[in-house]
Amino acid sequence: MARRTSIPPDVTHTPGAPSTSALDTLTAGATSSPIVDIALDLIDPHPANPRKDLGDLTELADSIRAKGIRQNLLLVPNPDAPGRYRAVIGHRRSAAAALAGLTHAPAAIDTTLDEAAQLELMLLENVQRVDLTPIEEADGYQGLLDLGVSRAEISRTTGRTPATVRSRLKLAALPDKARTAVHAGKVTLDDALAIADLPADEQKAMAKKLGTAGFATELVRARERVKEQKVAAPLLELLAAVDATELPRDGYETPDGLVYEAYVNVRYHPASVAEELEKWRERIAPGWAYRWHHGWLQFYRPVTLEEVADRATAAEQRAAHDAEREAREAEARAQRELFEQFVRVTAETRREFLEHLLHDRKALTREQQTAVLEYAAAVVVDGAFGGSYHDGIYRAHAVPVSTRDADALVTWLRGTLPEDHKETYHRSELLPVITAAAARLTAPQVALAGFAAALEPLYIDAWRYGGRSVTTVRWYELLERLGYQVSDEERAALVVPVDDEPDEDDDEHGVAEYDDVDETDDGDGA
Repeated sequence: MARRTSIPPDVTHTPGAPSTSALDTLTAGATSSPIVDIALDLIDPHPANPRKDLGDLTELADSIRAKGIRQNLLLVPNPDAPGRYRAVIGHRRSAAAALAGLTHAPAAIDTTLDEAAQLELMLLENVQRVDLTPIEEADGYQGLLDLGVSRAEISRTTGRTPATVRSRLKLAALPDKARTAVHAGKVTLDDALAIADLPADEQKAMAKKLGTAGFATELVRARERVKEQKVAAPLLELLAAVDATELPRDGYETPDGLVYEAYVNVRYHPASVAEELEKWRERIAPGWAYRWHHGWLQFYRPVTLEEVADRATAAEQRAAHDAEREAREAEARAQRELFEQFVRVTAETRREFLEHLLHDRKALTREQQTAVLEYAAAVVVDGAFGGSYHDGIYRAHAVPVSTRDADALVTWLRGTLPEDHKETYHRSELLPVITAAAARLTAPQVALAGFAAALEPLYIDAWRYGGRSVTTVRWYELLERLGYQVSDEERAALVVPVDDEPDEDDDEHGVAEYDDVDETDDGDGA
């Protein structure tokens, strides 16, 4: 390798930045060849030139057109094309001269410059004169390193501080996506250098986040992962020694053939790593796997033959249990369908009976009026206990207490809901409708309609308690006194089974209060 001439110090220039006179001195000392005119079409760009984008040449071409080329080019023979040359200094000038219409340019041809000296000169020229992008500068420094030039010598030659040279060299190793963003000036150098300090696998992932709103957050997470990898290094070396498989990060599924064994909380208990290392040193073996899971290092071992047999037995037991459950559920669905049919049919039967009493007769008989009066007295007395249960006895609200009951009352009285009627909490607009409809009936009939509006239809939730519901039993007693024919199915549903014991969920006083009936509940609430 030929000896390179160093740039002499320039005391008139700003410290830390190389001067044009220093470059001129180095250029003059690099060759003693005479200046000759070289045809521009024989000059090729230097492939190692760190400057990839020549920028706008219009102004330079205008100056050359008016004044000519005032500084000669420095060329070296092109080793790949005999008779042609590569531009070491003056790449932009030669391109601008061609743009200005010139065919030749003055140049010195130096046959003594080795590759490192050529790159050094090109880098120095661009740093001083055309402002390389950080990536172009980084590639130039990396090229010098590859040719054996030390970082200290790069710093001395270019006038850059050692810290700047180190930071630029970090940029040279960035993933292509990050390099492109830095070269285009779309991201800050601080963000790019933050990525450069990460391992290669993290760099690739973080390069995709450059310039996004979530970059700072993802950078924190990446640094956490790097720290965790460093803390867990002894365990990871142990796992690598047995060729353990790394499972996808932060997953939940346990792969077939493996069993979740244990974990080490690397993020929050890093001191435990040494202890866990001794614990697992003799146990971790080929076939094991591991996974990073939000700061934990999880271990999975191969399943044993005994566990395979146990799993097969457990699978058979689960299959049998599932079959039994499905059979029970199918039977329950069938029974519910029958029960729902019973509820619908009996509700329609009661409605027809009650509407006949309310609207097809002028008045109730004396006995029927007495029955309604006695029922009214009973439900008034029980009113304070509506919606509660005590010692297994359930009581619902047997008189209209909800806004839903108001709509039902209009229907039972055969009134007409307003066309613009909406189901809201307040029903004041229904009062005139109810008053007008009630005026057509006797007082006992109006009372009976009110009870029907509060209770009918008796849905499944009401029948769920059967004979343990005071409200349902008492309602059926009234219906029977009014002349309703109670079917055998209904009577059977109102019988309390002998082994049906009250729930043991009363409070210390023996009473468990329930909330009032919900507006959306279609049952009697008891």
